[in-house]
Amino acid sequence: MKNVIGSTVVILILLSFGCQSKTEISKLTDTDSTGLPGDNFNLKGALALFKTSKSPEAFENGLNAKDNDINNLDLNGDSIVDYINIFEKANGSAHVFVLQIHVNEKESQDVAVIELQKSEKEQAIVQIVGNQLLYGDSVIVEPIADKNGNNVTMASMFTGSVYEAGMLVEVNVMPWPVVQYVYSPDYLTYESPYYWNHYPKSYSPWTP
Repeated sequence: MKNVIGSTVVILILLSFGCQSKTEISKLTDTDSTGLPGDNFNLKGALALFKTSKSPEAFENGLNAKDNDINNLDLNGDSIVDYINIFEKANGSAHVFVLQIHVNEKESQDVAVIELQKSEKEQAIVQIVGNQLLYGDSVIVEPIADKNGNNVTMASMFTGSVYEAGMLVEVNVMPWPVVQYVYSPDYLTYESPYYWNHYPKSYSPWTP
């Protein structure tokens, strides 16, 4: 099993983030199921956790907590839920957080990427994109709100044009604690210190 999103592709994501047409984003569903491994990783739950996390490290800890009901992946079939590592890349005000699993000592698999971009107006947007190998198609989850900016929720996006209809608007995520942390003056990009069979003492693996 190979690492699908290499450093070159990550940089391309950084450079192109925000260019995706909103006319390609529409249908919202709460029960998306593909029958593929991605069904065992909750992209909406991951982005909701990112919203409330104080730092990328806290986000990684939360992803690997059983009680959060986000991760139930067992890609190497060892009957233990896989540990999710976070590796961050940055290019100016664009940040990409790669959610990755070590399936053995030498191989890893990307699960999803969180793309964060701040504008010159001190506003920021975010989305999480599921890996096509695990989800079948490009599954994107973004925070959305009604036209008054209320009722913020995480929703899957598919082909269509909900935004143009004036029903939903992009959410400025700059107030999120983790976003404030990432864009603080002294911030250094985060790279998980953990690897195959070497995890934090607080981590308690469980059966899928």
